[in-house]
Amino acid sequence: MVKRKNEPSHEDGLHMVTALAIGLFFILLGLPLWWKTTTTYRAKLPHNDIHALAHKDLICSIPVILVTCNQEFPPQQLKVTGKLFEEFLNRDSSTAAYFKMKYRVSARSCSQKEMDVLNSQENFEDRDEGLGLFNGQPSSDPQVFLIMESSWSGSHGDIYVGRHNAIYALAEKSGVSPKQRLEDIAVVLKKKILGEESLASVHVTSRGVKLKKADPAMMRAVQSTPGYELSFTLMNSDPSEIIARWNIEQAIHDYLQPFLDRLKTFAEFTVSSQVLHYSQLPLNPKRNKDKAYFYLSASTLPLLINPVETKIGSDVSMYPTLNFLVFIPSIKYRPLYIHDKEDQIVSTNAFFSPRWGGVQVQNPAPPEEENSTLPSEYQVDMKSAMEVYLSQLRLLIGVPNQKSNEDVHFALPGQTALTEWELQALLRKRAVENIATATSTLFSLSKLLEKINNMVINDDIAAEVYSSANCLHKAHDYLAEGELSKAFHFSKKGIISAEKAFFHPSLLELLYFPEDQKFAIYIPLFLPVGIPVVLSLFKAVKWLKAKRKEKQS
Repeated sequence: MVKRKNEPSHEDGLHMVTALAIGLFFILLGLPLWWKTTTTYRAKLPHNDIHALAHKDLICSIPVILVTCNQEFPPQQLKVTGKLFEEFLNRDSSTAAYFKMKYRVSARSCSQKEMDVLNSQENFEDRDEGLGLFNGQPSSDPQVFLIMESSWSGSHGDIYVGRHNAIYALAEKSGVSPKQRLEDIAVVLKKKILGEESLASVHVTSRGVKLKKADPAMMRAVQSTPGYELSFTLMNSDPSEIIARWNIEQAIHDYLQPFLDRLKTFAEFTVSSQVLHYSQLPLNPKRNKDKAYFYLSASTLPLLINPVETKIGSDVSMYPTLNFLVFIPSIKYRPLYIHDKEDQIVSTNAFFSPRWGGVQVQNPAPPEEENSTLPSEYQVDMKSAMEVYLSQLRLLIGVPNQKSNEDVHFALPGQTALTEWELQALLRKRAVENIATATSTLFSLSKLLEKINNMVINDDIAAEVYSSANCLHKAHDYLAEGELSKAFHFSKKGIISAEKAFFHPSLLELLYFPEDQKFAIYIPLFLPVGIPVVLSLFKAVKWLKAKRKEKQS
């Protein structure tokens, strides 16, 4: 039997079946396996939930208790007065994009016990101890006591702000209607005590919007953080002339620790100290006209920070460091004073640097005798230094800085250096800042990961994102309900988780590995192998078709 020229042989059929098997193996097993092993792992993220959070209104609700200290006040009028006061508080409230203020007022009359305290105590300091505390604890909500003129005493203006979250206001004033007086009290409460304008500014700034007018308080304070490093340094210019000593441990215990104890729920504080010898300031002080002393002008003070910072160093920490220095000048530059912008001596002889810390200069007294033995000893005035540093620390962490005037008197905070209303204002401000910052962080991360498809999203990142989103939802709810402590707690957890996710090191692994580079790597590897396989597969398919036609014919 003679084989026709184009008739497929058994050997050709074996070759074709082999080519077909290789092609099918390559397509059905090889390509899926390659695709699976080269696919970037991306855990599922709640993108829709994050976008909803970014466009959700943050409602800051503040419950206020209105207390009328008038025994002749009609009970039926009490509810009306409370509603009117709530209306005044909510009128013209500061609002911003995705931010709203809301006040809820509950009105009541003074109890007999409170009336006894009011009538038995003449000064507001003692009244505040009796009215501002309930079972030894301050009220969690601001209390506004409306006191009649017959019971008003002291020269504290029309409003006295106590230490225990209680505000005492003169209920009636000559020439002013009761309704107008109630509105005036509401305005003072909103602007000077609760600081709603500052809350709106913080929310806007934390979302990345630039304010038209700078807020000095925000520029001074360090941004919200779970902890702070407090570094105290004694800089002695020349120990051959004077040996400066300081009891920093006792000073921290007496002056600083009560303040830090009040802030346990706010942040974690770590305190360190050091002594540096032969440490000169990098500027030569000027002599005043009559050469009675040396001075540093206000314009030159910013130039001191960077050179001084290189000398004092800092511990490695994830928290920002706040620096507080005592500087002892050498004899040739003593006495040394600091001038303000009006070229006058600063009473504390100290200066403050926003978001960095402060420096105080102390001048030891000159030797009584010209030929006295050197070095002499000098004990640093820790009371003066710690009073300055406490006031500076308050500004650095964002405690409201309100001063008394002829209309409003603010009680001194006492040993703890922090009143209850200041603490609540600080927590409220930081809660708003944390929520806005964490929301913006999650939103930026979500957009980044949606845009770059080959960035790795491991399970740790997903867990932090889910945790942050969940905490932010709870913080929203608690802040809207007026539960300040819970709102701050969850806002703090939310921002920590959001920053852990955003700065996770695994996000940088494939950040600069786009799709064109992937094809540039794989094409030279698979093209020489893929072309023969595809051609063989194409030829095998033709052979099958030809064989099928032969069977049909």
